[in-house]
Amino acid sequence: MISKIKEYGPITLAWFGGIQFLQPLIPNDPRKYITYQILILLVSFIIAYIYKKNRYKFLSNTQKLNLKIYYDDIFKTKYNDYIRVIATDDDLTVDKTKISPKSVYSHFLSRINVLDLENVRMETNRIVTIQNNSSVYYLIKIACLDENDTMILEDIRDYFSMLYDLCEYIENNAKGRKIVCPVLGGRISFKNSIPTSSDRLSLMKLAFETYCFKREIDITIVVKKDNTRPKKYAI
Repeated sequence: MISKIKEYGPITLAWFGGIQFLQPLIPNDPRKYITYQILILLVSFIIAYIYKKNRYKFLSNTQKLNLKIYYDDIFKTKYNDYIRVIATDDDLTVDKTKISPKSVYSHFLSRINVLDLENVRMETNRIVTIQNNSSVYYLIKIACLDENDTMILEDIRDYFSMLYDLCEYIENNAKGRKIVCPVLGGRISFKNSIPTSSDRLSLMKLAFETYCFKREIDITIVVKKDNTRPKKYAI
């Protein structure tokens, strides 16, 4: 109960204060006045609850890193000035029979000319940059697809190392531009386990916060809202 008050209290009070412009409409009768104030407080709490559940998940601001985690869509136009990070397999596969149509990578392919990938497919670097009109993407190669179209990593250390590689690449190449990325690696598996969505988000958060950035970096992680599994991305 106390944790809920801490979570929703400040926003509830802010809305409660903002709605006080309705004061002239509240009857002077003490009983009705109290009833109306309780209703306003209840409405403020509901607004705060909806705001918190749909607006953002997490905010962090360290000395060099500004990290935000939102429920959102990486392809919204408001992120057009950002550099979008897209996870892919080592071969930058474009065969739609091997790619989930709901994946971020699939939506990415639908927005570009796939022939442009030929220019970066043969690059040996783990992370490559591709520009499509005014949009800039960092493609991070996780691993090759196996016979089940899954990307297999040795263990959690491989995933964490990949994230640190991404941090280094961002610091050396972003040049002040903001970064937006989804929860990376929806089709990865470790040799002895399969990380959940929440596992991957927690690892991303940990990697970004523990990497020693020397320049100011702004990163937004966007997660897809899943109303059927509200705890999917609990951190």
